[in-house]
Amino acid sequence: MLAFTSEGQAVYEPDGAVLTECFWDRSWFSVIQGPVGSGTSSMLAHKIWRIAGEQEADRDDVRRTRWIVTRETYPMLRKTFIETWRMWFPEETWGEMVRSEPMQHVLKADHWSGDGTRIECEVIFLAIPNAESAETLLASFEITGFVQNEMQFTERGVTTELLSRVGRYPSMMNGPGATWFGGF
Repeated sequence: MLAFTSEGQAVYEPDGAVLTECFWDRSWFSVIQGPVGSGTSSMLAHKIWRIAGEQEADRDDVRRTRWIVTRETYPMLRKTFIETWRMWFPEETWGEMVRSEPMQHVLKADHWSGDGTRIECEVIFLAIPNAESAETLLASFEITGFVQNEMQFTERGVTTELLSRVGRYPSMMNGPGATWFGGF
């Protein structure tokens, strides 16, 4: 049974040992696959948010992260991961999602510790159809991490290109840089 905050927002808790282990795994690259309805997309959405809050703050007390979430096409992204994302991070609470392609949602909140820092978590939803287009589509992207939704249907070259972009955001000019980076 779900718990809810005083504002009526559902509180996420991984369902079972495998999802819990993956949720807390901080390896630079981790993979999980489950049957339809197993909750992997919900867990991955919350793993993004949790890691965003675990980053060390820049000198201005903001914990910044930038993520790319991929599928092969925008319709696939809209019908799968984005629906899950919007269920857990509704625009009425978290702010409007930019729907132009690539789509983007920026979550901002005070850190849950009450330490005076803020979280700024930028999530970019990007269709990457194949390895040939990955380099062009990802050119100049500086990200903290990525999620490849339904990775089993993606060419290995897409993963390789995404891994080459992680750890570049936030910049070390304003603080410690990405204190965790990677993909799942």
